[in-house]
Amino acid sequence: MASFNKLCVLISSLLISVLSLRGQNDYKSSDDAGRISLVTFIPEKLSGMTAEAKDVLKTKLDQIASKNGLGGNGVANRFIITPSVAEISKDISATTPTIYTFNLEVTLYIADGIAGTLFSSHTISLKGTGKSDTKAYISALKEIKSTDKSYAAFIDEGKRKIIEYYNSQCDFILKSAQAQADQRNFDEAIASLVEIPDVCKQCFNKAMDLSVAIHKSKLELECQQNISKAKVEMSKQEWVAAAELLSLYTPDMSCYSDVTAVLKQINDNICAEKITKAKAEWAARNTQGALKFLSEVPPNSACEADLVALLKEVKDGQCAESLGKAKGAWSNRNSGDAARFLGEVPTDSNCAQEASALAREIASKLDADAKARWDFEMKKYQDDLTLTYKKFEASERQSIRDSQLDAMRIKASRDVGVARAVNQPKSVVYIVPY
Repeated sequence: MASFNKLCVLISSLLISVLSLRGQNDYKSSDDAGRISLVTFIPEKLSGMTAEAKDVLKTKLDQIASKNGLGGNGVANRFIITPSVAEISKDISATTPTIYTFNLEVTLYIADGIAGTLFSSHTISLKGTGKSDTKAYISALKEIKSTDKSYAAFIDEGKRKIIEYYNSQCDFILKSAQAQADQRNFDEAIASLVEIPDVCKQCFNKAMDLSVAIHKSKLELECQQNISKAKVEMSKQEWVAAAELLSLYTPDMSCYSDVTAVLKQINDNICAEKITKAKAEWAARNTQGALKFLSEVPPNSACEADLVALLKEVKDGQCAESLGKAKGAWSNRNSGDAARFLGEVPTDSNCAQEASALAREIASKLDADAKARWDFEMKKYQDDLTLTYKKFEASERQSIRDSQLDAMRIKASRDVGVARAVNQPKSVVYIVPY
């Protein structure tokens, strides 16, 4: 654990920058990569159905799946919602113009399209009329209402069977993924793991753990190559890009010592850069700008002493400014503004005692109701100030970056699997369950 934390220290300053860039492409926890997903599959041969009618039917099935939380935007393509259509009757009127009438029986199936296993089915009767066969047929299909509550049991049973599939096949899926990884087919292995929906909690958690391990094996093979790429980025002073290439390596990898040496160089450069920018902001008396850059200085780094010194200077400056404003507000007997400005005075700044004395003076001259409001306001402002400065504590910065690093590792594994699954050829041959 100590060695792991050491690595976190070295790369900690990079993680916020990396995450701020990568976070723009985050997959939502219960969205694309996490939910049960169905592929709408329209068989080539459906009785009397034109291409236009198939498009209408596909749209209807997409809507039914989407409205019931089984939309086909996920990475899995194993499970399908597919129809069969039976023509019950066809009537042609003797009138002019001729009117065609179709009575259809459409059965919807949720199934394992790879194995051809039926999970659930639902049959609906439709009627449509039109001035041609095609128009009458499409008219009937348009009667499918995606919001109809009668689909609930059909969908729920399909969901249950899909969850049962993953729960019963979990060990096999994990072993198969490990076998792929052993053959260095890392992306394929991870893709099969990220297909598991998060509603299958136990299997999902096992799959995420394995995907992280497999992704680590993938990184191990790519490590030296990424070190070279990182050095190229460093030569261009692209510190964040260099860090991103190396930020997921751990002490148990053979290239760990090489990675930490390069990360130390990156860390030192970012450290110096943040302090320089913070000093420039403070020289312009931009307190918030200075604090922003100081908060990005790595914990326990070579710049920690510079951070402490400059932070003290900023706090003393903030103290003098806020105390002056508080005195002005109180001279006008505006206790509310005085409380706000006194609440901005850091308790460890050089005028903190004077600020406390003023606060006591003001409180002593207020009636009971005003005193209660004063105490409440002071506590609120001081609590806000405590939160503002807490992020500068080395232990707090380290804790945040440790948790961010763990999240990055899991996300990196999922991103690999999602990208592989999304980009793989869509040449799956489905077996319909009827």
